[in-house]
Amino acid sequence: YQRRVRGTISKSSLLYRTFSAPVLPKKDVLSFDQDIQNLKKIERQRLLSQMGQSTKFSLSELEQLYDRWAQKAQDANHITKENFEQGMHKIGITDPLVIEQNWSAFDKNNDGQINFREFVCGLSALQRGSLEDRLKFMFDAYDLDKSGSLSQDEVFKIFQVSLLANHSFEKTDTEIWQLVRDCFNKVDKNNDGKLDFDEFKTGIHQIPLLTQCLIAPNAILSL
Repeated sequence: YQRRVRGTISKSSLLYRTFSAPVLPKKDVLSFDQDIQNLKKIERQRLLSQMGQSTKFSLSELEQLYDRWAQKAQDANHITKENFEQGMHKIGITDPLVIEQNWSAFDKNNDGQINFREFVCGLSALQRGSLEDRLKFMFDAYDLDKSGSLSQDEVFKIFQVSLLANHSFEKTDTEIWQLVRDCFNKVDKNNDGKLDFDEFKTGIHQIPLLTQCLIAPNAILSL
């Protein structure tokens, strides 16, 4: 390498200047951090505005829900299944079947996590929605294979979860299967061995167990 002589620049100095990163003034660093915070606020407001149009909650209620959510979720983005199980345990629910049924009610896209949008949409349907909204939400949650109907196996799980979650009384699997057969005899009008949404709606008036196993909102809010 050449040395710097009489105002000339050596090759080593030129290479250093070419590849070294610029040092931002402190005020620019602070400005950059502020810009990031502003972008997050804008994104939050955009999300809450969208949720205000698609749910039954007011903007102020969504603000409160988001603040609570941000305290519990990872980076305010999502609740993991592990977090969810901890919440269920805090309200006294430890049975894996009960936890799985409630988890599937909110994890709509089956990606293994519950985001704020999924949580608020589900909460809105259950707490503020019409009877049709609540029943559709529950039906979709119970339809584990997403076939558009409930099989006898799926109804068995609904009854099993309802009995476990409510601690009302104990029944053997044989007795629960009898409840399932009685249910289908009453509401499976076309005798195809499955319940579509209309048959499900008819059934809930005669069979309360069909609607008693969703407790996920309490689990999330108790984290």
